[in-house]
Amino acid sequence: MTLKKTIFLIILILIGTCVLVAWSSINKQGQDRVQIENRIPAIGVVSLREKRKLKDSVNFELIIRNVSNRPIIAVTLRHENSQESPNTIETSAIDGLSGDWRLMPNAAANMFFSVPLTGNAKVIIASVMYEDGATEGDAFLSEQMKNKREGIKFALQKFIPILQKGKNLPTEDIPDEIIQALTNEVINAEKQGVPQTFLRGFIDTKNLVISDLNELKRFKQEQRNNPEFTPKNHFQKRLNSLERTFSKL
Repeated sequence: MTLKKTIFLIILILIGTCVLVAWSSINKQGQDRVQIENRIPAIGVVSLREKRKLKDSVNFELIIRNVSNRPIIAVTLRHENSQESPNTIETSAIDGLSGDWRLMPNAAANMFFSVPLTGNAKVIIASVMYEDGATEGDAFLSEQMKNKREGIKFALQKFIPILQKGKNLPTEDIPDEIIQALTNEVINAEKQGVPQTFLRGFIDTKNLVISDLNELKRFKQEQRNNPEFTPKNHFQKRLNSLERTFSKL
């Protein structure tokens, strides 16, 4: 290697090192102004990193781990910004209350949240719900999760019998008119008897079921030339998921 090539290679390495150091410094500055406060012994913090800058906020990714010996079905973050009123509290959560998501022991999960472009922010790992329905952490957020869980239970009691009509069809196809009839039945399902505090879980589940039925119609169009796709199998998988959820409530 000639002296000129050696010098050129050294310059490239130095430039690359400077860029890496500068990027790391900028990324660390973003992390330095976000304080993570973990109030849940069952949760371990793996890492925090800045994901993306938007016009008026910054997105962060927080990776957590279940360090308990019990499956977790919901985790709630509470985040506050020093430039805002202490009474202004936002929350973000991941949950499997209306689906199959579980954070098993020793498993990790990604959580995302946004903070304003300027000022320090505190993000609190505030509450969790275990698969058996027990909660830990912030009393208000825990109560919200319990109420949502009960609302989901009310909803699935109504919606699973409706959906089972599609499962019992004699063919592998589920005609569009049947899908629409099931959708209409779910839409018109009365919330009578559902306590006000449980409505959030009821409505969220209702929207989820309607979304699943609309998705089935879309999949039928997209997969119409795929011989391995059958609408009934797709429908059965989603129904099985809802039935598993209901069995654990």
